Amino acid sequence: MTAHDLETALRVRYSKPEFLTFFNVRAAGFSGKRTADGLALNIWEGRGQELHGFEIKVSRSDWLRELKQPAKAESIQRFC
Repeated sequence: MTAHDLETALRVRYSKPEFLTFFNVRAAGFSGKRTADGLALNIWEGRGQELHGFEIKVSRSDWLRELKQPAKAESIQRFC
């Protein structure tokens, strides 16, 4: 499975009209140092506009590297 495959699956699961999905979103705009691999915003008013964040990992080595630095995700995780 590739990153593209996972993005496609997320687009299907988090689709219109309930969700808007975005990929490779920088924290704090273009000056941000961290990037969310995927975000899904629930736009149905009755659901509270939830924001779901995704870190896409397709290799074990990439996942293990991420586990060693859990603080990396905090700049975006606090909004999700």
